[in-house]
Amino acid sequence: MKKLQQIMIIITAVFILTACNNQKEIINEENRNDKLPIAGMGWSREAGDTETLVFNEDGHFTYHCSCGNPVDNADICETYTYNKKTKTITLKCDGIEDEKIKLVSYDNKKLVLEFDNGTREFDRIAEE
Repeated sequence: MKKLQQIMIIITAVFILTACNNQKEIINEENRNDKLPIAGMGWSREAGDTETLVFNEDGHFTYHCSCGNPVDNADICETYTYNKKTKTITLKCDGIEDEKIKLVSYDNKKLVLEFDNGTREFDRIAEE
């Protein structure tokens, strides 16, 4: 009987360790930081005022209107990560929950992003 209890304890421990390891893999998968394919490119759109969006290659991000004010929470969400598998850009926000933006499509001229409040289409800013 004592040997059976020992075997059950070992089996339980193996299951617990396996479950914890799988959970770590899931968390790591969500927190990936792949290279964002549009990093370093400038984008703009007309939305009553001209909005300019840039995901810098160093992980910083800016999104503001031509009046100089930040769009949405761009003033408190200054850095980002990108998960290539899910095509999700995660804005790291100071003091509030991180924001997620879905990279819908892009080419050399157009960028389509899905924000919480809808899809936005941007035109690429010509490099000088």
